[in-house]
Amino acid sequence: MRHITKDITSPPTALTSNNCKRQLKNIVTTRKGKKATYYHKKTVVDALNILYKNKCGYCESRINVVASENVEHYRPKAGVDQIDLIAGTTHVGYYWLANEWSNLLIACPKCNQQGNKGNRFPLSAPNSRVVNPPAFLANGDVDLIANRYTSPHIAGEVPLLINPEHKDPIPEFLLKRNGDLAQKNNSVFAEKTIEVCDLNRQPLSTARQKIIDDITNRINRQIKEWKADVDPLTDAQFKRQLEIIFSDIILRLKDDRQYTFVAKMIIKDFETLVLSGVENKFHTTIEKYFNDFINTN
Repeated sequence: MRHITKDITSPPTALTSNNCKRQLKNIVTTRKGKKATYYHKKTVVDALNILYKNKCGYCESRINVVASENVEHYRPKAGVDQIDLIAGTTHVGYYWLANEWSNLLIACPKCNQQGNKGNRFPLSAPNSRVVNPPAFLANGDVDLIANRYTSPHIAGEVPLLINPEHKDPIPEFLLKRNGDLAQKNNSVFAEKTIEVCDLNRQPLSTARQKIIDDITNRINRQIKEWKADVDPLTDAQFKRQLEIIFSDIILRLKDDRQYTFVAKMIIKDFETLVLSGVENKFHTTIEKYFNDFINTN
């Protein structure tokens, strides 16, 4: 998961058109978010894919190679899963946010399927959940500004599911050596996001672990050449080879790469994630080269 910067004040024109406003008025009147159609207009999907670099907003897997992206409603438009509600209550969904730009992101089918995100939307205080749309404007239109997640109308909710547009996920998570995600400092936001989107499902953990293993294995190969009995690398050559590996870690931070989160975590916790797979006697030298490189790049 990576932080996404979206200008919520400038949605695609499809979402502010008169036709969309009329549809929204009908949705609010009938309380049926399923009637929404403008959120999956091509211009909206294209704008989201540009923001998310064709990657899932939750797991950072590239989507369009193997599947079609889902335009995900962060606050579900057609009902909230019973597991996230106060016992004995129901919620018909945030139907008035069906075409709301600040409520839309891109997700892969795995993260977004029923049984994972689906209609899940847990709150820290379930009794704070908003059940009604904002008031109509004097001209009879729905108040679009009051639909934004920053508006007083819904700002009182504290969602436990991390939206990468609303909260920087990096301070909330830890990455384990086996590729699993964990909560940092007992973050309930990380804990619930991992659960709801199944972010430790095996293919994801394996993909994240592979990135770590590849870096560690490359470093170990260079150590072997550095300490070879025949024609070993000089210290300068060894350092240069390590810098090539470190450069590749930096490249993994580019927004269009999968799992940029892993590269960020490797930089933050190089000793645990990478050096733990290297013989102890080489740690000091490699860590110094790494820190020198990161501090100058």
